Amino acid sequence: MEEKEIPGSFRAGPFRAGTGALGLPPFLKRDLLFLAFLALFARLLLVGLVRPSLFWDSGSFLQVARWILTRGFPPPVTLRPPGYPLFLLAAGGGGISLEAAALVQRLLGAASVLLVYMAVRELFRRRGPALGAAILFTFMPDLLFMEVTIYSETLALFFVSLSLWLLARRGRYPRSLPGWTSLGLCLALGILTRPILAAAAPFYAGAALTLSGASESPRGNLLRSFLASRWASLGAFLVPLLVLVGGMISWNGSRHGLYKLADGMGFSSLDYVGYPTLYKRLPPSLEWVTKVYESKEREKEPWLPYVRWGLVYKDLMEEARKAGWDTSDWDRTSLRITLAAARARPGAYLRIWMDTFLRFWTKYDVIYGLWERYEDMGKTEKAQVCVQRLAAVRILKMVFSLLLPFLAVLAFLSFPLTFLDRAWKGKGRLLV
Repeated sequence: MEEKEIPGSFRAGPFRAGTGALGLPPFLKRDLLFLAFLALFARLLLVGLVRPSLFWDSGSFLQVARWILTRGFPPPVTLRPPGYPLFLLAAGGGGISLEAAALVQRLLGAASVLLVYMAVRELFRRRGPALGAAILFTFMPDLLFMEVTIYSETLALFFVSLSLWLLARRGRYPRSLPGWTSLGLCLALGILTRPILAAAAPFYAGAALTLSGASESPRGNLLRSFLASRWASLGAFLVPLLVLVGGMISWNGSRHGLYKLADGMGFSSLDYVGYPTLYKRLPPSLEWVTKVYESKEREKEPWLPYVRWGLVYKDLMEEARKAGWDTSDWDRTSLRITLAAARARPGAYLRIWMDTFLRFWTKYDVIYGLWERYEDMGKTEKAQVCVQRLAAVRILKMVFSLLLPFLAVLAFLSFPLTFLDRAWKGKGRLLV
């Protein structure tokens, strides 16, 4: 179906007059070229000679990639969904090359800068906010160094940026079924990379219902009326999700008896039990949990305020088995341990979540990628950059430590409010 701009949706769009051979106005091409140069320059300046970095989760991604390489697709249910391991194989030309993966991730990071600009430009219809957001995004040091780390964040962030741009475009083309299908495909690939992105699906589905219902459907032909309706848009968005994500979950369920994309939610929840304020005050019925965490205190990384789940989960499963718990699914058993600890000490558990939330808003750090391996983290002499670059990273870290809380609140509020405001102004209605 051909994309047709709805005149009443976003008036005075940015791509109208004075377009060149590529259908883009000269100022837009200049902005994109400038940002592409800036993004590549930032990567060359700060992470150009940095080696691929391996941290805690890197090994599990590589393990799934090796499984696919040697035994075929799909892999069994593990800690990691198949999206990023497939990316590693694609970046390596059918094999595993950490250098190739880090190079492609740098290019994806630069592409995400352009997508951020285009999404903000599409949304706000102003050049200033779009350039400002893209420039800030370009120089976020943790994102730059994450691009050289064998982690899925860079790929997931690319899908997030692309999906936000596709969603913003739906404001001008609300009834384009290929557009909604593209958005669903992008989100599906993102979920296969980082399952947490499934949290965005209800918001995107609501946008499909809202935007495609913001202008009157054509009368007369029943098929045309249906294809132009909000339900067709919702269906076009959901099809890729059902095929890719639903298909993978169904396969795992039928083959392995586990109806999920990956393990991990239960395991990672053990980190919240790993705070001394919680595990040291558990009741006698969970004394075995306390003993396991206490036995691993000396192995705890000094920069973490908790005992990491990777240190305790095997011992916890053994003790849970001795206590008569079902340990056939370790991830589920881990979640059960966390819920039991939270029920036993709800106040301590709530305080841990509140402290974590406050650290998220107030503490900004650069860890991944700045060191080649997590064992060297914090050792200035083993940083992967020279003294001058390390000083630049620290300056950027200080700047973003001050800016990030305000930017996060602004980003969180501005996108949905502006999006709904423009949908409302399109025809003076949303769902009616």
